[in-house]
Amino acid sequence: MHLLLVHVLLVATTQLQAALTMSLRSKFTNVSYEYNTDYYMGMKSWLTAEGYLNTDVYVNRTLPATLRTAITVQFQIENSLNYYTLFNYDVDTCKLLKDQAKSSLPGVWIRNVRKYGNLSAICPMKAGYYDLRNFHLEDKSIPVYLRPGHYRLHDINYYGKNNANGNTKAKQRSLVSSIVLQMQLY
Repeated sequence: MHLLLVHVLLVATTQLQAALTMSLRSKFTNVSYEYNTDYYMGMKSWLTAEGYLNTDVYVNRTLPATLRTAITVQFQIENSLNYYTLFNYDVDTCKLLKDQAKSSLPGVWIRNVRKYGNLSAICPMKAGYYDLRNFHLEDKSIPVYLRPGHYRLHDINYYGKNNANGNTKAKQRSLVSSIVLQMQLY
C-alpha cells in the first residue's frame, strides 16, 4: 500500500514539476493606445506579422519623478467576450526603474521591455525620442502559473491618484499614456 502511495506521489510531483517549468510562448494580437499631448508630441504602436510590438514615443518635456504606472493583467474565459482581472499593480515608476534588479514581476517586465528599446533607466525621464522594437514576452517574464489562452495587459502611466473613494475633493488622475495589449499565450 505504501509503495502505491509513494508511486502516486512521485508521478504527481513529476507532473507538477513539469507544469511549473513549462515554457509558454506569446504573441500580441492587438494593440491600442492613447496619450496626453501635454506630455507627448506623438505616440505610435503597431504589431509585426510575428506578433511583436513596436512603439515610437516623442516625449515633449521632462516627466516629473512622481509618475505612476498601473498595470492590469486580465484573462479571457473560454467562449466568452469578458476578461477577468488576474492581478494588478500600481507602482511608483521611478522607484520601479531604480529597483528593477529586484525579482518582483513588474521589475522582470521592465527588464524585458528595456532589452528591446531605449526606455530611460533613470528618473525623471527626459524629453526625447524613445522606442521599442520587436518586443515580446520572454519565457522568464511569463509567470509559471499562467496557462495557455487569451490575455489583456493594460498599462496606464499617470500623475495624481485615482478617485476610487468618490471624494470629489481628491486630486484626479492625469493620464500621460495608456496602452492595451491583447495577447495569446500558447
